Amino acid sequence: MKYFKPSHIMLQNSSCVTNARFLPDGKQIISSALDGVIRIWDVKTGKQVQLLENGPSFASDLQFSRDGNRVVFCLGGTNIRLWDIKAGQTSKKLHGHTRNVTSVQFSPDGNMIASSSVDATIRLWDVTSTQQIQVLEGHVDCVNYVAFSTDSRQLIKTLLGHSSGVNKAKFSQNGKFVVSCSVDFTTGIWNVESGQLIISRKDYPFAMDAQFFPDGQTVVSYLSNNQIQLIDVKLGMDVQVLRGHWENITGIDISSDGNLILSSSNDSTVRLWEALL
Repeated sequence: MKYFKPSHIMLQNSSCVTNARFLPDGKQIISSALDGVIRIWDVKTGKQVQLLENGPSFASDLQFSRDGNRVVFCLGGTNIRLWDIKAGQTSKKLHGHTRNVTSVQFSPDGNMIASSSVDATIRLWDVTSTQQIQVLEGHVDCVNYVAFSTDSRQLIKTLLGHSSGVNKAKFSQNGKFVVSCSVDFTTGIWNVESGQLIISRKDYPFAMDAQFFPDGQTVVSYLSNNQIQLIDVKLGMDVQVLRGHWENITGIDISSDGNLILSSSNDSTVRLWEALL
């Protein structure tokens, strides 16, 4: 179990930060903001090293390919784009959703992109051709989030247990468990094989997002009161609360070695939290 302390604060001028993610090697961070600019930052120095301007549209979600060479992001409305980082420009656009796109995700093998939408569908895309290869239907309302299993063979299936809308649901690194958080004020951990809810805890206020640490023994989540909490999976209990943002948190991520947490916020900052080693 690791405990964390504040590290760098990266400022986005005066614009709210909508998302932030670690590059796969953990040495850089990518962030998006309401000013329509996507920025890449150096983790050690906290300095900006690259940017891509999207005009008036901001990225509501973004994800890296595992090799760190490309970023997929969804802009306002139905727009999905691929960014070639080395070239420093958007290279391809993916068209198909009929209403706002809510999330995008590379498959771990890098061959596919999955996207979810207010149009109640999940769509799969071939990365090389950017052609749509499958439309998954069955939801009757907005799909908030999509996630691949670590072997790229599954998307999160239906898990019954929450009594209201689910904000996010994500696999553990070994693919055996899913953590989900809901506006019904519960955070749940599920066994993927059986579909059974094995841990359910109440959070007041509710959690907006949650994900496993690489070792699968801790979950980090952020709440609608601007706080970040670390949860011991076996006990289902808080072990630390991180405070610092003064406006709504918009996203969290964990470095691949589990030693850094990042958080983005409407307070125009991306904050890094480092493990006490």
